Amino acid sequence: MKHLSSLTFKIALAVNTFSVLFNVINDCDETYNYWEPLHFIATNGEGGGFQTWEYSPSFGLRSYLYLWLFGWPSYLSFLIGLPNWVAFLLVRLLLGLVSAFSISLLSSTVATCVLKKNHKQTGELDSAKQKILLSFLLSFCCCVSPGNFLSSTTILPSGPSASLSALMLSFWLKRRYFLAIGCVAFTGLVVWPFAAILGIPLALYMVYSGDLYRLVKFVILWTFILIPPLALVDSFYFGRFILAPFNILWYNLFPHSRLQNGSASQLYGTEPISFYLKNYILNQNLLCILALLLSVISTLKCISRPLFRTKTVSESNFSDKHNISRSDISFIVCTSLLLWNSVFFLQSHKEERFMFPCYPFIGVASSLFVFGLVESSKSDTKRKWIKHAASFTTFVLCSLIFLMTISRIFTLVRWYSSPMFLVRHLPVPSSPSNKPLLCIGREWHYFPSRFLLPGGAKNWRVGFVQSAFAGQLPGQFAKPLSSGAASSSTRIDGNRFNSENLEETDRFITNESNECSFMLDRDSPPGVREKLYVADREIWFSLVNRTVLEPNNCITNATLFGLDLIFNCHFLRIFYVPILSEKVDHKINLHILARNSN
Repeated sequence: MKHLSSLTFKIALAVNTFSVLFNVINDCDETYNYWEPLHFIATNGEGGGFQTWEYSPSFGLRSYLYLWLFGWPSYLSFLIGLPNWVAFLLVRLLLGLVSAFSISLLSSTVATCVLKKNHKQTGELDSAKQKILLSFLLSFCCCVSPGNFLSSTTILPSGPSASLSALMLSFWLKRRYFLAIGCVAFTGLVVWPFAAILGIPLALYMVYSGDLYRLVKFVILWTFILIPPLALVDSFYFGRFILAPFNILWYNLFPHSRLQNGSASQLYGTEPISFYLKNYILNQNLLCILALLLSVISTLKCISRPLFRTKTVSESNFSDKHNISRSDISFIVCTSLLLWNSVFFLQSHKEERFMFPCYPFIGVASSLFVFGLVESSKSDTKRKWIKHAASFTTFVLCSLIFLMTISRIFTLVRWYSSPMFLVRHLPVPSSPSNKPLLCIGREWHYFPSRFLLPGGAKNWRVGFVQSAFAGQLPGQFAKPLSSGAASSSTRIDGNRFNSENLEETDRFITNESNECSFMLDRDSPPGVREKLYVADREIWFSLVNRTVLEPNNCITNATLFGLDLIFNCHFLRIFYVPILSEKVDHKINLHILARNSN
């Protein structure tokens, strides 16, 4: 299987490299809670950075250890004098490599486990062909999706959590429980505590298999391995003893806000259950439907037989680390998906990124369903037309998944990459002593981080102007007391902070017309407390602009060859179709405005 593992790694790496170069930042949490603080500590405070209330030492909800573990390439890049954008891409590349490795390991492990017994059976596909087919399906279903494009290179914790969940499942199927539990522990303590939910089926499986002692032993060992460096690094940066994962669990699980009775996360918006259903269609297209079909089949099979063949490890046929049935893998994957979705669908606060950790399970489930479809038609007793129909169905499914994925990714890149493009096309500051000020108003959530500012972020200032948004904007890290001492800034509040998402007025630049050198703004009607800066031509002129998609709006009179296209509005907004999407989708211009010199 080594050559197949290498093949799946190459496929995953090729797909993830595309994500490294073209993935968008479509979540402001990624910018302000991860890229910005990483930029600050990687430049030792010299490049500046936004500080959110989660990084306030009064609250301490985010881990600096996490930033270092996945952001260390940026420090090395700055150390040897490479441009900011190179540091940005190197961090993404590391994340993409971790994702590719985890997917290739998962694919080879599942293929080995599934085919361990199949090659002994008669009337099946040739063993070598089976391996190639299943390995291809696994790598295809795990890699070729908009969800993987978004999650494989994001620095949001849910992205690496997806890679770790894939590694956990791989080690579980190999019965390397120490490493499997290590993945869960690392995810829960260092990366994203809530993603440890995917480790619950592993724990139940070990208890059911008579491995309770090893479960407890490994949990204790990993706790002693991970807690000291976590506490050491975070306490160093916060200036007091802090365990960030426990703080974020406490904040989200226990209601304490005077503004609402439920979880404090509801302060940042609530969505109906349909939100995740739509996101599954957007990010996993047909894969989520295939995974659902496998879940139904797996449930029906489990009703008619015991959960697992054996109750204890000593009595089981699992002595071979690869000797596990396809039905067991299907049940493990589908149970994990059921648990994950049950927990997050019931939460009022919903985010697209919350689904990332379960994407590898969807990939495995969908590939097993398609493989089972093909395999069931290959028996010698089947008629030829059945075999051809199964092969044709598989080809059509893979083609549709590929086309839907490419179309959706084109939509993301076409309509949501503008902020990164515009910031990269700001002029390089002419003098380090006279730092230009980039102002952001109603487009604050589009800012892609200081990593993309040309000429080095230390030559820039970035600030906010007032907009219709009435929540709490990020503050700025205070200037370090001495060169190379970022910790002197992370230990204090650069601005006023609160945990109630209440507006803090010390964030705003009061006289933007005189203070701002450049402005990021769009040419759509302003809201409350907003100005249409692009219309004030006495003060501003458009330096560079690019179109973005206006939410929930289509061109009502769009036609092609006399046909009304408005009926396809939603489809053409979701999936990019050349010419048609350009005609139907309502576009607005996002500008970098420069202040007139006169």
